[in-house]
Formats: sequence, structure tokens, C-alpha cells
Amino acid sequence: MSLLAVLVTGLLGSAHCIGMCGGFAMALGALPGTRPYAVRMAGYAVGKTAMYALLGALAGSVGYALFLAAPAQKMLTGLFGVAIVATGVLLWRGGRAGGPVGGWVAARLAAPLGRLVGRRTLGAAVGLGALNGLLPCGLVWAMLAVAAASGSAARGALVLAVFGAATIPALALAGSLGRRAAPRWRHRVQRAGAVVVVCVGLLTVFRVTPAAAHLAHATHASPRFGALAPVVGLICGTP
Repeated sequence: MSLLAVLVTGLLGSAHCIGMCGGFAMALGALPGTRPYAVRMAGYAVGKTAMYALLGALAGSVGYALFLAAPAQKMLTGLFGVAIVATGVLLWRGGRAGGPVGGWVAARLAAPLGRLVGRRTLGAAVGLGALNGLLPCGLVWAMLAVAAASGSAARGALVLAVFGAATIPALALAGSLGRRAAPRWRHRVQRAGAVVVVCVGLLTVFRVTPAAAHLAHATHASPRFGALAPVVGLICGTP
């Protein structure tokens, strides 16, 4: 899975993030105090991205442990791809991947999040970002599947860190403006992000099929298209 695709998913999914997490960013912008908003937002971003990276590392570790069984590698990667596609379809339809478990997690986090929102300290902003990173989110779950398919804790952490960092600019803008993006614009960008998520899932499934290896080999052996071999290899997941 290309980190560029993860970055694009985070950027295009930012409208969805504004809808779910924009209130926290706006609360940081509305707080009075001596610390400028940029400092509080930076602390929030560090906390949220660090939590995402931790979750990505855990997912990557689990994926690595599962992938130790060589015969199951392709099947598990394919299942992760299908899960990512399903998440993208759900986001396209305007749903949220949470369910009973997601509701239970959100309810448990409501009180500590509420206490941190009103505090003016930099530590509170970092803690707010970290707890915010635990809130159930369909896009995050899709990226966790990508992290699990990455095959290592370090790669899984990198996937979620890139995704988390990509969502920060839109949240910072929402907080500095003190209002959410226009509903029509937010809906369109969320759908664009859903399309990207579906494409990521389809690509993940494609990479475990014989067609991917055949395409990479044919491109590498072709006198006309040999120059594209590194790009095709990256897409197909082959060296």
C-alpha cells in the first residue's frame, strides 16, 4: 500500500474528520488564554497523530503475527482489502463504521474528553488529541486494516501517522475559522474520500491475485514499458 495513497485518503477524508472532530478543534480556538491557538492546535495534532501511530503499530504487530502462517498471508490480505472496500461504501452512503462497540467506546470517552476540552494547558491539548484518536471512525478503521496488511509494527505506525497528519490541516482551519465547512462541500469531499478508500481496498485485493504478479513481470520484461516497471511494481506489491 502506497503511503501516497494513505496521504490522499487522509486529505480527502478531512471533511469527514471535520464533521466528527471539528468541534474539539474549534473548542481549542475559542479558549481564552495566553497560549496562541497554533500552539494548542500543535499539541492536539501531536497527541492525535501519536495515538494513531500507536494503534497502527498494534495493528501491524497483529498483522505480522497472522502473516507468519505463510499459506494464510494472501487470504488475510484479501480479507483486509474487502473490509476496506466495505468501509468506503459505508462512507459513501454517509454511514459511520461504529456499531455497538463503537458506541460503547464513545460513551466511555465522553467524560474525559469533556474535562479536557475546557482546560487551557498544552498538556490538556495533547491529551485531548490522544483521546480523540480513540474515537470510532470508519476511515481510521480502514487505515488500521491497511496497517495490519503492512506486515510490521513500524510500517503500521507509519501508515497511521501519515494518515493522522494528513487530517490535521482541515481540522486546524476549522478551528481557526470557528465554524464548520459548508455542508455541500463537506459532503462532496467525504464522497471523494470514500472513493479513494474503495480504490485502496480494491488495490489491496488485486495485489494478492496472480494477475498482479503477471502484470508486474510483463511490464518488467517489456522493451516498451520497462521504464514503468518500478511504478507497476509499487502498485502490484512486487519488488
